[in-house]
Amino acid sequence: MITVIHAVDKKRKDSFWYRGQVAYIYTDHGKYSLEAVGDIKVMFEPDDNWYINDNAITEALQRNLFDKDLIKLSEHDGWGNNNWFEVVFIKDGKIDTSGTDDVCYEYDEAMEMLKTYVEERIYAWHWLKLFVYSYIKSIKKEHYGRYNIFQHCKQIH
Repeated sequence: MITVIHAVDKKRKDSFWYRGQVAYIYTDHGKYSLEAVGDIKVMFEPDDNWYINDNAITEALQRNLFDKDLIKLSEHDGWGNNNWFEVVFIKDGKIDTSGTDDVCYEYDEAMEMLKTYVEERIYAWHWLKLFVYSYIKSIKKEHYGRYNIFQHCKQIH
């Protein structure tokens, strides 16, 4: 089950509107968190001030801007930097970003990425456990003594 930290506004789905943890899913293996990361730097009008990170979001909200308005920033080279969504894995307080190379910039797409990532990892863990269990069962106890899969793997290599 997904726990949503930041609820989506149907007119504000761009990653621009989000900072930090957006949603997460707990599994037996740890926590998979959807994060909005990266720096934001925008100029709303030509020759205007640059607005950075939370100040950019606050200013955009005060101007009552939406996703359709953010597209217009490119017309005057108003994007200095943008953020994105990515999935991180957290276990025992340690963040692991290895194997989470995918990024996206739209909320619905990001939520799908989180769900898909968790489903793929759970599926992979399930098959790995099944493989190891089957492999251990296939080792003849009288030949190897104890069921030591790691020792057996060393002998193979």
